[in-house]
Order: sequence, then structure tokens, then C-alpha cells
Amino acid sequence: MDLLPAGWKDILRPIRDGFRDGFGRAPRDPSPTPRERRQQRSLDALKGFAYFDTFDQVQDWSAESVDPLQTANTPLIKSTYEAACEEPRARILLCHDASGNYHDYEAVQGSILSDEEYTCEHLQSVDVFVYFSHKLACTPPSTWTNHLHRNGVKVLGTLLVERDLPGYEGILESWQSLSVDGEKTHYPLAHQLASMASVYGFDGWLVNLEHPFPRRHWNLHALLGFLEQLKTDMKEHCELVWYDALTATNEVNYQNRLSLRNLAFAKAAGSILTNYRWTGEGASSSIKLAQEHQIPLSNIFFGIDVWAQNTHTTGPKRVTYPSKGGGGTNTGLGVAKLAELNLSAGIFAPAWSFEHFPSQGRNVEKAMWHGTELPPDTHCDCADASVHRDSSYKNNPISRYAQQRPAGSLSYFYTDFERGFAPLTDTQTSSMEGKGFQSRLAHQSILPDIFTLSQPPECPSSPNLIAHLQPQPSRLQIIRREPSGRSGPGANMSLPLFRVSLKGYLRLQVNYTLLSPLPPNHIIKIYVKLRKCQTNMISFELPVVPAHEQRQIYTNIYESLNPGHDRFEAVITEIGVEYIVDDAKLEEDVPGPQVVDGNIVGSRTPLIDIHSLAILPPGISRLACEIGDIRVLRHLVDDTEQLRLAWSFTESDDCRIAMLPRSNMTGPFAHFDVRIDELPVQRTYALQYIFQASSVQKLRGGDKVEVQITGIGYDGQMCASKVLHISLG
Repeated sequence: MDLLPAGWKDILRPIRDGFRDGFGRAPRDPSPTPRERRQQRSLDALKGFAYFDTFDQVQDWSAESVDPLQTANTPLIKSTYEAACEEPRARILLCHDASGNYHDYEAVQGSILSDEEYTCEHLQSVDVFVYFSHKLACTPPSTWTNHLHRNGVKVLGTLLVERDLPGYEGILESWQSLSVDGEKTHYPLAHQLASMASVYGFDGWLVNLEHPFPRRHWNLHALLGFLEQLKTDMKEHCELVWYDALTATNEVNYQNRLSLRNLAFAKAAGSILTNYRWTGEGASSSIKLAQEHQIPLSNIFFGIDVWAQNTHTTGPKRVTYPSKGGGGTNTGLGVAKLAELNLSAGIFAPAWSFEHFPSQGRNVEKAMWHGTELPPDTHCDCADASVHRDSSYKNNPISRYAQQRPAGSLSYFYTDFERGFAPLTDTQTSSMEGKGFQSRLAHQSILPDIFTLSQPPECPSSPNLIAHLQPQPSRLQIIRREPSGRSGPGANMSLPLFRVSLKGYLRLQVNYTLLSPLPPNHIIKIYVKLRKCQTNMISFELPVVPAHEQRQIYTNIYESLNPGHDRFEAVITEIGVEYIVDDAKLEEDVPGPQVVDGNIVGSRTPLIDIHSLAILPPGISRLACEIGDIRVLRHLVDDTEQLRLAWSFTESDDCRIAMLPRSNMTGPFAHFDVRIDELPVQRTYALQYIFQASSVQKLRGGDKVEVQITGIGYDGQMCASKVLHISLG
């Protein structure tokens, strides 16, 4: 049980930020005692969370003390941007600050909730994700890192100083060593933070110092040296972002732009995130300064406060760009301005849609990102809730101005359409006091980019395809919408699903189920679009199988291309689905159009469930792996014991040379499916699993439990499996 109410720190956030903007410093918030902090930290550690409240804790940390469940196993699936002739777009950084964070739904094995929470489902528009909490040093939960890495997004932790903490001057402390290259300065705290990023598996830090150093310790040169070493010590792909708070004169003075007061920090870190009260003039002036000092414009993130759109009768008004109506559903207006200037956007509190509209979170999120209509029953506690319905959001969604990143890597794409939440069955819900959702944040896969790829049909009576994500089991259901009840000659309906940038001799892998018998001459295909070759598109017909029988197919993509140049140079840019009717034929089983509220609705026919979709290097055979050393592990945190299942694996040399992603922690295994007795199968991304209460009771009672561990590779295929009866021993 939590010792403190959820969101205790952020209850005062609007007040705190208002004072901060007006007077430069925030009043001290009421805080838990050191003892309460230690107790909460121990409880959170058992959930897979790792954070640090004091500088002593940071300095005492070691890689050997890290819990495997706190580390992410999924490598960053790096995409390759392909240049395109289009209007400028902004890089997007999300600063995820939601009621203090480290919520139960983010825990390593999830939790049961009444409603869905924020998981960010629009990741092809996101480049960097900062996990923010009111701790001194917060590392992102492994659930977030696994999910975001799978989607190609870099994940950053936060170093945050909001008050005068003992040991604050430790950031500036250093020692010197001599080598053949001369004297070198070492910053121990920078080394610790870089090591944390490497061991926990995330991609850098946001450094946010919102309190001045004690005057007797202040040393600008030392702070710059700390940043430079932290950046150098991290892996090459990692990012370090300085937050616009502390200035070069050791004052907290938010500049809301790149200025001479924060320039040195931006250069040392490589990137800067400004405060969110910027103006168009301030953004423009930042460009000249950045260019004079060789700072890439894409590394200058201007903050946009999503909460600024809210209206309240008391307290100071929060302001962001544009000053009238900015933030909230109009967050895209700020992104549009930054894209126009070739600058980047840092969006504060993107989970606003779920915090401010608890029952409509996903719908409001879609309105922000894609301009979809807000549901009529969307309500909030604003003094004037109509501000969220300003029509500007429909034409200026975030995704319209955000840099769109291809899914997957240059030679690998895989999705099983998992979302971060799954609804429980009615029986499960009744046993959970009405709570209806299971969180599984780490599972979330690459989801279809339908909103940014698809355009609505020009004529509402045109036939078209629509797609719905379905749970339990996760799959993408393709539905034919036929308003007229008739398919014209050679009717060809297509639905783009993913934007990619894949190159090489690759193969397509599809796992699917037909939902009803196809009429004669009706064909379902998966297509890929290409460039840099003579063929613009290749389609692959899905063989007709009995309805509701699951089937998997493999096919080499480039066999249809000309040998030589085309096969080596062609780039796959899009994956989608086609439904083709070869001849004109009235379909008696399809009714005519229906009109609801003045709109033609017509019939909707579920065609196919796609369970997984992949484009992979060819010739991957089943890898020679084994799971072994299965045992019960007693994991201790302070005085609390937690029983876990643990195991190891062995692999052949072939596993190491296969052209698939590979984990530093779990090798060729993307995850493991764990079954204990007759309990539902659970997924873990480590070599450990926390026993559920019923299994713990059996083990402590001296009984054995049956365990099955199945290792799944990055192509979705089983690599190894082991069944064993074990006891506490």
C-alpha cells in the first residue's frame, strides 16, 4: 500500500508553476519525511522502479546492486530517416510529468485498473521521451523503455534539483589524473549517471537544476565540465538535454529562449529544452545565436505547456505559445510555429488528456495528435470548457507538423499489435471489484499509423477499408465498409498501415485469420510501396483458408523485382492492405446504404484479423537456444522478501550472427511467456518473474508448482521452451 496519496506532489503543480513563472522561484512544497521517503522507495523497488532521493544514494549506487526487473532488455530499434520533399517538420520531445509518476500501471508486471491510463500511442511522431518525476534522479521504468525502444523512441531520465539538497555541490566535485595526453578532470557524479543509463538501458538525461548552488561552491567551469563528461561517457546514440532554469550567473531565471545566459549549457550538453512561456520573437532570435555557435536548430526544443489551455477561476493563468488558447487541444499550434522556424518542440505533460479528461483520455489524445472530433460527452472542470473545442485543433494537430519517423529499422520490422492495456473478461472484472483493465505497458507494440497515412474518402458513399485494434488476443481487424452495397468494376480498396524505410533482400511474414468465406473473385493482399526502383508497389495475395483458421505465410519480397540494381537499391516505404474485387457484381449479402444523423453508414464486413506482421532478413532458421537453471529466488528489499522465478539460457553461435535485434540481457529472446500451473500466461522481459500470491501460498506451504517458460524471438517465433515442477526447496 502506498504511504502517500497518489499524485501528492503534483496536486499543487498549477500553483507551483504559476509562482515560478511570476517570481522565478517556487515555494517549498510540503514534503514527506526522510523515513517516509525511504519506505516508499523500498516499496517501489519491489514494483521494478529505480529512483534516487539524495545525492548519497546516487553516489552509493553500483551496477552490481541493480535488480534485473528494473532494467530494460529491448534495444533501441533505430530507424533511418529518408529525405522527402515536404514542408518543414519539428522534432518532438515529450516531457512526461503525470502526477509524480511511478504509478502502479507502470510497474514491471502491471496492475488492474478501472480505466486506461496514458501509454502514448502516436510514437511515429515522437523522437525523444523524458520520464519526469519529483525525485533527485529518476530512471525510466523498464516498462516504458521496452515499449518506447520497440517503437524507435529514445528514453531519457531526469536529474532534478528543486531545493537545497545536502551534497548538491557534488555535481561540481572533480579529481585530476595524469596521462600521456596530459591532465584530465574526472567528475564522479557524471560517471555515475552515465553508468545508470547504460545499466538500466535508457538513452540519456534531462538535467533540470531549479535551485542555485551555494555561493561558496559555485563554479561555472566545473558545471560545464560535468555536462561535457556526462555527454562523453554515455553511449554515442544517447542525448543530454539542459533545461532552461539555472543561468551562467548561478540564478534561476527562465529565459524562454536560447540566450547568452544559457548558451554555454546548451553547447556543453548538446541540446536545450526551454521554458514554455516563449514568443515567436524569442524563438526567432534563438536561431541566430544557435547558428553563430554551431548548435543544430533541431537540438533546441521549445517547451509547450499542455495544461496552459485550462481555465480556472483562481490562481495565476498558465501561459504557453500561442498566449491565447495555446496548449491542450491546440498544442499543435505551437508545434506548427516551431516547424516553420526549423526548431523542435518539447511538449510538457502529454498525459494531460488522461488527467484532465479521465473517461475520455484516448479520444482527447487523438484530437490533440490527429485533429479528430472531440466526443460530445467530453467534460472537464474548467471554468470555460469550450476553450478545448476551439476549432483550430482540427486543422492543426501535432502530427501534421511533427517529424514522422519510419517504424522499424533499415532491415527489420515486427508488430503483434499489442496495446498497453487489455480489457478483462466479465468474470475477471466481477472478481476485481469492477476494475476492467489489465495494464501491460511493456508489451505495447508498433501500432498502425492510420491517421497520418490515410486520407478520408472524397465521397462518403465510396467503399473503403477501416481498421480496429482488437484485444485478447491482440490483433488488427480489417473491415470493409460498403455504403452502396455494390463494388464497381475492378474495385480496389487499400488501407496504408505503416510508414517504414526498409532496404535489402527481405521477406514478408504475416500471421492472419479470415473471418468469413470470401466471395468468388474477392482477394485480400498485403502490399508494400517502394522507391528507387522501376516497380512502385508489390502486392502479396493472402491464400484463402477456412474461416477462423489461423495461418502464417512467408514470402520473399524482392523476387518480383528485376535482378541487380532494383533489388539492392529499392527502399520499402509503406506497408498496407488491399481488398480487390475483380468483376462488377451485385453482392446480395451486402445491404444497401443506411443513413444515421445525415451520414451514410452502410454495411461493415469484418474481413481479416492480422495477428502479426513482419518484414525480416531472409534465411532466419530456428535459433539453437535452451532455457535452463530454473529455480525459485528469494529477492530481498530491506525486510521484505519477494519470491521470484528465475532462469538462464544458452545459445549457439548462430544466434549471435542472426540479422535480428539482440538484447544485452536476454540475448536472442525478445521476451518470455511464463505459465504457472493453470494461471493465465504472463509475459516478462527479464530472466525473472514475480510469483503471484496464489503461487507464493503453494510454495510456502511446501507444494510444487508447474512452470513453463517459453522464449520468444524478435521475429515473434518460439526459440525455446521448458517445463518443470519446482518447489521452494
